[in-house]
Amino acid sequence: PFSAAMPQNQISQAYPPQEWRLVSRQTNLSCDPTMHTYLPLSPPPHHSISLAARTPIRSALARACKPHHSSSLAARTPRSRFASALALVAFATPVSMALGFSGTASAEFSLAPTPSTFFKPRVSPLPAPSKDPSADTTHSVWRPDLDVFAASDKVNRPQQGGVLFVGSSTIRMWPNLAQDFRQQPIIINRGFGGSTLAACNFFATELVLQYRPSQVLIYAGENDLTIGRSPQDVMQSFIHLSEQVRAELPEARIAFISIKPSPSRKHLLMAMQQTNRLIEGYLEKLPNSQYIDTHYPMLGSNGKPRDDLFLADMLHMNETGYALWQEIIAPYLGNKGGGVSVALSSPVR
Repeated sequence: PFSAAMPQNQISQAYPPQEWRLVSRQTNLSCDPTMHTYLPLSPPPHHSISLAARTPIRSALARACKPHHSSSLAARTPRSRFASALALVAFATPVSMALGFSGTASAEFSLAPTPSTFFKPRVSPLPAPSKDPSADTTHSVWRPDLDVFAASDKVNRPQQGGVLFVGSSTIRMWPNLAQDFRQQPIIINRGFGGSTLAACNFFATELVLQYRPSQVLIYAGENDLTIGRSPQDVMQSFIHLSEQVRAELPEARIAFISIKPSPSRKHLLMAMQQTNRLIEGYLEKLPNSQYIDTHYPMLGSNGKPRDDLFLADMLHMNETGYALWQEIIAPYLGNKGGGVSVALSSPVR
C-alpha cells in the first residue's frame, strides 16, 4: 500500500501514526544503497528484548532505520532518507503479515497496523441466485418467432388434444415432422431457432399451454449449455416448464428428448450427458412422463458423435439424422410407450 513517491501528508492520512505499533527485538538491518531499502539479516535471538510501544511513525522509522554504515548515507538529504523509510515500511509490512507475525510476534523487525486499521478488500456482493434460470432479459429476441406462430394460428389454428413438439432449431428444421408421424392426427411444431430451455419455460403459455395438447415433447437445453448455463440450471428450467404443463394440463404426457451430441459442440459432451442424466432422474419420479434417449444412439462405436448424421455445420441434423430420430421417437407417441425410457440401439450405461 505504501509508495516512496507518496507525499508525507497522504501517508499520515492513510495510516495515522498513533495506529502503528513498532515491534523490534534487534536492530540488525543492512542498507542496500542501490535499492534504498533496509533488509533484515538474521532472526533475533530468543532472549532479545521486545519493544512494543506506540510511537509516531517518523520517530519509529528514524530509530529502526539507523544505518550501520553511516558514511554511506552521510550525503543523503532529508527527502531521500524519508523515501528510504517509506520503502522499509512497504517491505516490512507485507512480509510480516505474510509470515503471520502479530503485534507482539518474534519477528526481527515488523511494522504492523493494529487490527482496526487492516485494509479489507472491497468485495462486491454476489447477486442472489434466481430460483428460475429463465428469469433473464433476453426473451425479446424470440418475439418475432412467436409473432409468426400467432399469425399462422389466425389462418389455421391447430385443434386441441394434439402432439406438440417444442424446442430449438432441431425441432424447427424438421422438414417432414407431421409426415414422419402421420399416425397421429394432430402434430404441432413449435420449434424456434436458437431457443433455450429457459426461453421455452418463459413462453410456455404461448408455445404450449394455449394449444392444450395431450402430449408435449421437449427438445432444448443444448443452447443453454452453449451460453454458459450449468446442467443444474437446465434441469431447473425443465422442472419449471414441467410444473407449468402439469398444473394447466394435468392429463398431458410430458416427454424430454435428450440433448443430442453435436460434433461442433463435442467440448460440451460431458455437460450434455450430465444434463440428460439429471432430467432422466427427475422424470423417473414424475408420473405420466417419458425420457427419450437420442444421445447414445448418435454416438459411434468409439464413443464420439457420428458425423454422418449432421449437416456440414456439424450442428444440425441431415435426413439420416432425422430418420434415426423418427425411428426412436415414434414408439413414444400417442397411447404407446407408457412412462418407460428405452432407447433403440443405446449402449448399456
